[in-house]
Amino acid sequence: MRAPTTLLLLVAISVASADDARAIVEHLRAKAQRIQSLRADVAIDVAIPSFKVPRARGVLTIVPPDSISFRSEQLTFVPKAGWQLNPFVLLQRYQFLAFAETPLKPGDRFAVLRLFPTPDTGELLAAKITVDLRDTTITAAQITQRSGGVVALELHYGEQRSFLLPDRITMHVTMMPIAIPKALTGDLAQQTPNKQPSPEPISGTITIEFLRYTHIERRNFRQ
Repeated sequence: MRAPTTLLLLVAISVASADDARAIVEHLRAKAQRIQSLRADVAIDVAIPSFKVPRARGVLTIVPPDSISFRSEQLTFVPKAGWQLNPFVLLQRYQFLAFAETPLKPGDRFAVLRLFPTPDTGELLAAKITVDLRDTTITAAQITQRSGGVVALELHYGEQRSFLLPDRITMHVTMMPIAIPKALTGDLAQQTPNKQPSPEPISGTITIEFLRYTHIERRNFRQ
C-alpha cells in the first residue's frame, strides 16, 4: 500500500500547489483590472550589438486589454509584441491555467508560477513569472511566443507598485543579425555565390523607462 499512498500524497500536493497558484494569479488579475486606462511618458534604450539606436522618448497609451499605442518623433526599435509583453497587459488579455514550479510553503517570500493561456490559440504559448508574495507583485517574467521566441523581463517598481505599473522594464532578447545586401554596401568583388556559415544569434537588452504616468484612470468597483 506504500506506493498508492505515495501517489495520493503527490496528487494532493499537486492539487494544493495549483490552487495556490490560481489564487495568486486571480489576486494579480484583480490588481491589474483596477486600471481602466493609462498614459505615460517613456524612454527606450536599446543595447544590442550591431544596432545603433539612439535613446528615444515617446508617449505610451494603454486601454486594456487590446488597445496599445506608442507615439514618438524619434526612430526607435521595439520587438513586434514588445508592449503586449507587459504582465499588466497579459493578465487582462488572457485566462490562464497556473501551476507553482515548486510547492509553496508558509513563510515563502517568492513564488515561481508557470502559466498556460486558455485557449492556447493566440501568440502567447506560455509564461513563467516570479511573484513577490509580500505584496503580490510580479518582479520577473519569461514569455514564450509562437513567432517571437522567448523574452525575459525584469520589472522594477516605484510609486505605482500596488497597481503593477513598473518604473522600468528590462527586456532580454535574442535575435538573428540582419544581413545587408552587398549591393548596398558596395562590396561586389565576390561574383560567384559562396555559401556562408549561418550567423550566430545576438543577445542584448531593451530598457523601457516609465518617466512619468501622466494619466491613470481607475475603475470604481462596487463593494
